[in-house]
Amino acid sequence: MIIVNKNMKKIIRILLNITGVGHFVEFGLALYENAYITATIGLLFGVIELTAGYLLLDEVEVNKK
Repeated sequence: MIIVNKNMKKIIRILLNITGVGHFVEFGLALYENAYITATIGLLFGVIELTAGYLLLDEVEVNKK
């Protein structure tokens, strides 16, 4: 298992959230262009990345205690 310090986890969490928001922008643009399959894929990956960022936040908070 790879050991990653708290600062690296914080950077990864922030990047996951930024790319997750980017997927929601992609979702909106794909709907505008009537590209429904692309919109669905963008929405799915956006939800996955925001969920991963949220779960990583919980892990960072638990390690602080």
